[in-house]
Amino acid sequence: MNPLYFLLLLVSNGSAIAGQVFFKRGMGDAVRMSGWQRASWVGTGIASKALSFFCWVLLLSRFELSYIYPFEALDPIFVALAAALFLREKLNFRLLLGISIICAGIAIVSIT
Repeated sequence: MNPLYFLLLLVSNGSAIAGQVFFKRGMGDAVRMSGWQRASWVGTGIASKALSFFCWVLLLSRFELSYIYPFEALDPIFVALAAALFLREKLNFRLLLGISIICAGIAIVSIT
């Protein structure tokens, strides 16, 4: 994979992850947030997810789905880490165990 497409893959996954964090931020603290604040967080989430979608469509036009889809399996891992970092959510043992199992599965698929 050429570096430009790898960067596009990172932008696709990164903006999808950011979109989830923005959605949660916009919907998570409804009591203390004004309507325009909520709308700005959710709108930013929609824009992030749209960027992710268009990057993904471009990648699909260049690569086989079976080649690039395993990278999408990393999203739950990075969403959990981003939630811990930006939303101060707790990472417990079960969540970390699940992340480890996902990583092992990705490693197995990438070897074959």
